[in-house]
Amino acid sequence: ATETFPTGEETFGNVSVAILDGTGSTVLQETGSGGITPQPAALSGATSHSASVGTTATSAGSSSTTPNTQLSLFVSVRTQLPIPKDAVIDVDFPSSGATFTIASNLSATVVSGLAGGVSATLQNGGKRVRLSRVEAPSESPASTYWIIRIDDITTPSSTGTTGTFNVTIRTADARLIESRTAPGISVLPAPMTFTAVAAEPNVQGSSAKLTISFAPLVSIPANGTIRITYPSTLGITSQTTAKAEDSIDGRFAAAINGADQTIILTRDGSGTSAPASASCGARISISLQPVSVPFATATTGGSGGGGGGGGSAASTLT
Repeated sequence: ATETFPTGEETFGNVSVAILDGTGSTVLQETGSGGITPQPAALSGATSHSASVGTTATSAGSSSTTPNTQLSLFVSVRTQLPIPKDAVIDVDFPSSGATFTIASNLSATVVSGLAGGVSATLQNGGKRVRLSRVEAPSESPASTYWIIRIDDITTPSSTGTTGTFNVTIRTADARLIESRTAPGISVLPAPMTFTAVAAEPNVQGSSAKLTISFAPLVSIPANGTIRITYPSTLGITSQTTAKAEDSIDGRFAAAINGADQTIILTRDGSGTSAPASASCGARISISLQPVSVPFATATTGGSGGGGGGGGSAASTLT
């Protein structure tokens, strides 16, 4: 029988990378990356401004942010009653679930709507920011819309929607003026700024080393997980092992699930937290080997991604 192989070039499905926390269930960052374009065999001898979110009397806004991100929180309210020149504004952060981290030396600034300024202090075990009006010449009239920015806030380490915020306005002698509740804020996985995939050799039908490089915007915990999703056209089996090439230490186990077309790299805690690329400019590279580079059009069955169901391999990061 005669078998004809294609001569055209074709880019196959993407390889994607996700970084998870130590539980393996919370995605800190994920991305889609480009695939590879297998080349015909050659003749011998041929040659990441801080994010900001807003809260209002009735809404936390549609803005979302990423885990472990330092940002400024914008508190905006339209009050029904006048606000005394010495009023106190309490901003209570979510008391349950994913929590924010607030710097003890935080600062706050009046953006608009209120004359004078505000001083900020941390109270209630780090769950409340108290804003006290200072240098205000007089009270602010009813129906005033104002915005105050609170700096040095760090978002929760996990993704999802946080609990609600409470904004309470009182007189200097603690008499209640108004109290409002604002819904939580969405914390979403951070996008990656750089992802690349390369095969060596990048030749149709060859057994190759596949290198995946990425620049995470979040740090990878020493017990965190990297999840790689690959297209079914790549020949990855239980014999494929993983190795770190750059910018990450310690050891991890590689579990390959051919049914889901995923490779789960679990760090065992022996290394250090791999820093976010923005802080050091590093790009993390991980190689998979052996990987069968596909033909532009499959003509026979072979060892595709589905062949690795249930397989696993342990690797040491170097």
